[in-house]
Amino acid sequence: METRQNTAKPPSTLVHTHGPLHLTLLLSSLADHTPLSYPLGELTLPPSILETLPRGRHDLPPRAGEPAFQPEQEIFHTFREDEKTVGFVKSALGTGLALSPWAVLAFLVGGFASCVDGTYLT
Repeated sequence: METRQNTAKPPSTLVHTHGPLHLTLLLSSLADHTPLSYPLGELTLPPSILETLPRGRHDLPPRAGEPAFQPEQEIFHTFREDEKTVGFVKSALGTGLALSPWAVLAFLVGGFASCVDGTYLT
């Protein structure tokens, strides 16, 4: 489980804090009731961090008779026109042109195979 904290606002327990903070690492297990204590040092927070930030209008509850959210401007979308398709005749001609080298190859291999059927091989 992940917990997130807003670092823009200090925790409410630190707002009234002043002076240095003593940092200590406590290590314990479920069976042991007295944790190991390791002092880590002291930390002094500047007063500017502990000051409360001014609240904007969006942070405040709505006024009487005022809606909680203002309506947004409506978004309009224009769809593109359908793509143009190629006619059957043009498509068939393009396919024939693309496959014509294979037809020439098949014709030449067929002619070569008839010459090699054994009459020229001795």
